[in-house]
Amino acid sequence: MQRKIISTFLLVLLLTFTFASLMPPQPALAAAPAVPNTYDLMAAVQALRASKGLAPLIVDGALMSAAQGHSNYQASIGTWSHRGAGGTYAVDRARAAGFGGGALIYASENVAIANNRTGLDVVIYQYWSDAAHWNTMTSTRYIYGGAGVTEKDGVMYYTFNTAYIAGQASSGPVPTFGPGAPTAKPKTPIPTMPLMVSIKTSTPNPDGSVVHPVGYGQAMISIATAYGLKLDDLRKLNKMTASSVLRAGQTLVIQASFTPTRAPSSSPTLAPPTQTATPSRTPTSTRAPTLAPSDTPTPSMTPTLTQTSTVTPVSFISSLENIDRRSLGTVIIAVCGMGLLLVVVGQVRRKA
Repeated sequence: MQRKIISTFLLVLLLTFTFASLMPPQPALAAAPAVPNTYDLMAAVQALRASKGLAPLIVDGALMSAAQGHSNYQASIGTWSHRGAGGTYAVDRARAAGFGGGALIYASENVAIANNRTGLDVVIYQYWSDAAHWNTMTSTRYIYGGAGVTEKDGVMYYTFNTAYIAGQASSGPVPTFGPGAPTAKPKTPIPTMPLMVSIKTSTPNPDGSVVHPVGYGQAMISIATAYGLKLDDLRKLNKMTASSVLRAGQTLVIQASFTPTRAPSSSPTLAPPTQTATPSRTPTSTRAPTLAPSDTPTPSMTPTLTQTSTVTPVSFISSLENIDRRSLGTVIIAVCGMGLLLVVVGQVRRKA
């Protein structure tokens, strides 16, 4: 009995392994991409600087705190903005966090929003590919850095800050952007650097066109947002690509000119004047005295009024009032008697 049970168990086990070996292999589930965090963003920018031959940024705690606080603020309003809580900007937030210890400081800032499936390479090399954002990450004037990342409802809010203290030396060699460009630069005191400015929209020209002069610190995405355009539409309108560099002083076409079509003018239709009947005047001759040849007789005009008679219908009741009441009563009695007589005759015939 035991041998039979063991044999059956081994047979079932063998069949199980046989069917399992014949089944096609199931693909392994791909692991969900890791959501970038603050240190991933800092590492990605450091890698960019290393690829350009630049010294790494000094990670500063005050800048890290300021950047993270601004990412949290952007998540709270649901959009990107360089203007922070209380109307502050990057340099205000860095100073409030304690950067510089009260000295004169300069700061720059990159911000972006993306879904949590967008990689940091897209943020850095596409969203921040214009000259202003590139300068924040690769300029040798900035030697301190800080990053902040906040996720809310599947949306990532990025902030990257760089800063320096006035009078400090630059961080070393500058990046090479083309043939003949210098590959190194001696360390010199840092000159004053203008801060990022807000975007002031242009008014339409008489032909309907709108042209925007690019100022320092203005990015393509910022200009598109200010005018309510999509980034791709703005690039197509100016025949630019994602790799095109935006420079201060450059002009961008926001809206092409157009020739307005004049609407036909409508002429008011005048109603014909209402004619007012004028009563006819019948001259009445009077016996005039004998006049001198130089005198001119003036006829006397007397208006003649024409009366219109109105026919008033006569009611039936009023016509009966003219009949003699006694005669009318006699006629009614006679009619009633004849009717009674006819009724009696009819009853008699029915019985017969």
